[in-house]
Amino acid sequence: MLDDLSVIIVNGPLTFLNIFANIFFAFCMLCPPHGREGLKQPVKLLLGSMVFCTTVYLVSLIAAQCLWMVSASSEFFYAAYLIMVYMASTSMSTSVWLNFFYYTQIVPAQRALFTWVKRNIKSIIYWGLFGDRMLFLFQFAFRAAGEFYSSEEWPTNSTVNGPLTLLNIFANIFFASCMLCPPHGREGLKQPVKLLLGSMVFCTTVYLVSLIAAQCLWMVSASSEFFYVAYLIMVYMASTSMSTSVWLNFFYYTQIVPAQRALFTWVKRNIKSIIYWGLFGDRMFFMFQFAVRAAGEFYSSEEWSTNSAGFTSTNGTSNVSPKKVLLNNTTTSTNATPKDDAASPKVVLLYTSTASLFLEMIYVFFCVCVMVGSSCATVRYLHRHMKSMKESGSPFSSTRLHSQMRVTIAGILQGMIYFFTAVWIFLHYLGNVLSSTYFDNKTLYTVISLYMFSTTLNLGIGQVVFRQRAADIWLKAQQAVKSLKP
Repeated sequence: MLDDLSVIIVNGPLTFLNIFANIFFAFCMLCPPHGREGLKQPVKLLLGSMVFCTTVYLVSLIAAQCLWMVSASSEFFYAAYLIMVYMASTSMSTSVWLNFFYYTQIVPAQRALFTWVKRNIKSIIYWGLFGDRMLFLFQFAFRAAGEFYSSEEWPTNSTVNGPLTLLNIFANIFFASCMLCPPHGREGLKQPVKLLLGSMVFCTTVYLVSLIAAQCLWMVSASSEFFYVAYLIMVYMASTSMSTSVWLNFFYYTQIVPAQRALFTWVKRNIKSIIYWGLFGDRMFFMFQFAVRAAGEFYSSEEWSTNSAGFTSTNGTSNVSPKKVLLNNTTTSTNATPKDDAASPKVVLLYTSTASLFLEMIYVFFCVCVMVGSSCATVRYLHRHMKSMKESGSPFSSTRLHSQMRVTIAGILQGMIYFFTAVWIFLHYLGNVLSSTYFDNKTLYTVISLYMFSTTLNLGIGQVVFRQRAADIWLKAQQAVKSLKP
């Protein structure tokens, strides 16, 4: 195997040659020769993505080598390594999409599905690039969480949460402006989509503000009670945002798939009332969870002055589940009579907290089933529909069909994001309550922040009202730049 010096000797010339080559490629794409037609989409996007990812990978490689030479902190070295892995993964996946695009342009279509793929290849590639980047971003976050897991200093997680939080806040402000001030002459969103999207934007924004507040409270070493209030708000808003995405996906399923049974016919006719009552019900359910968690935290804090040694972190904030503190306090009363023990508020609160946790896990599992089931049913219906259109000779250029496909792809991506986040939540809470394994809350913050950011990107691309407003702003910006030129 090569030692560190040999690696530098081998990688050095290759790295610099590669950097100069990619600078030349970028120059060719940005400044095509006069009189020659430039690259068209999606080839321009694919090649640009490969050039960008390769360049950032090479710069990160040089940074990692320099950090090694100056014996810098391992955290900075590992950050450069994570960027290298992410950029290498995205560059390789982009080359696959480029090869698939050329395949669709060369090989003639013989089946209904492939005909639809050829006609919608741009949208498929755009959504594919978005999907694999979200996948690799999840990998990036989990690798970062694994590296910084043993650290008790929250700023390491802020390196991940900080940029995501700021970008997410600006994006949700933009979404709110699009919903509150629709463009003149265009029809605004209708109910219940307007309520669902508004709820997701509101919950995401409040979650992000609470996350910033929690970080500020940590920095000023504020009381653990204030810190835990911010944490409770974050958990409540994350839960309601995730459940709202399930209701949105279920609504689109009812609008696309035709009814074939009496129950589904009734659901389609009363979908607005069902969604309104569903949103009200799950918010009351999560409010109950909020109250139980708050009671467990503030009741346990009264015992911490004498019984919490080893249960708090170095900065004074809670570093253990309140249920474990309650369990620790409850098991000390071994001499109490069964009657007194049953009447003890600590025991009642412990049982209530445990029961509420399992109810929440059951509800999250139900939401996962609804999300996955509705997405699969929609895909199955559209596949059959396109097959029948192919057999009857109907065109695939229908605006309604394109809209349904866009909504279906967005629903599938949201389902994948929801599934991975729900699995982590299962591991986090069940591990903290049922086993001796402790899952750090800081890692949970990062996973939820990544979920919020991915959902925001999915909404921005999947919802026409947001995409059209972004296109209008971009067009006006281009016109303003052209007007400034002499």
